[in-house]
Amino acid sequence: MKILSIDPSVNFCGWALLDTEGKSITKRWSMGLIRPEGKNYAMRCVEILQQLQEVAPDVDQLVTEWPAFFDSARGHVAARQNYTVNLAGICAYIAGRYGFDHRKWTMITAITWKGSVSKDITTRKFYRHFGRKWQDRVSEHEIDAVMLLHYYMKINADRPGVDLSGWPELAG
Repeated sequence: MKILSIDPSVNFCGWALLDTEGKSITKRWSMGLIRPEGKNYAMRCVEILQQLQEVAPDVDQLVTEWPAFFDSARGHVAARQNYTVNLAGICAYIAGRYGFDHRKWTMITAITWKGSVSKDITTRKFYRHFGRKWQDRVSEHEIDAVMLLHYYMKINADRPGVDLSGWPELAG
């Protein structure tokens, strides 16, 4: 099973891909960052999808961070600028173009998968789980996509046929 996780953004879209049937953990997962350059929102959505389909043409499950509205000054500004709606649109566009419905698309809010911790704490957790070899080589968006996938795998660890050996805190 190939699972694609996305930390959506119009400017920097992080992704992580896990092939649960791979033989070596280093060959089973990968991550990356997409920096769309399209002049408008629609062009950026298309560009994000195209780049995702280059690295992950065949995906069995999609996991996206689902945008949530935060009742803070910053959250109100984001809502007025349609930021939350745009993120939801990116997720829905990607899921739709992959042909996924609610059975193959899991949406998880940031509050659900990481709580209210800062990006710094999420980054430290990433390095604790996956090692410092990634330091200065990955963005916060890639880290979020990996940690979202890590959370998804944790809550689905009992699925039949899913080999979790090699994933931190997931095996055994």
